[in-house]
Amino acid sequence: MGELLRDGWMAKSSAGKQGLKVSKLKRDSWQRRYFVLRGGAQPKLVYYKDEEAFRSMGSPSGQLMLRGAEAKMNTVANPAMGDGAEVEFTVQAAT
Repeated sequence: MGELLRDGWMAKSSAGKQGLKVSKLKRDSWQRRYFVLRGGAQPKLVYYKDEEAFRSMGSPSGQLMLRGAEAKMNTVANPAMGDGAEVEFTVQAAT
C-alpha cells in the first residue's frame, strides 16, 4: 500500500461534462476532498469523499499514480493557521 507521507483536506477541480478549460473558471466546480499522499515503490496521491471513508478503509474516489515522480513537502509559516504553520507539497514528474 505504501508509506503514508501526508493526509488532509484539499480542494480539487473536476473537468465535468463541459471540459477542463470551462470548469477551471467556475468556482462551483471545486470540491473538498480528503487526500492521502503515499510513498514507497508505487507512490500515489489518493483522494476520498471524506476523512471517514479513508479511516474506515473505504474505496478511494480516485488516485494519481506517481511512479517516476518526486514528492517534496515543505512546512510554511502561516500565522492564520491554528498551529502557526501549514504544509504544502509539490509533485514533479520525471523528465
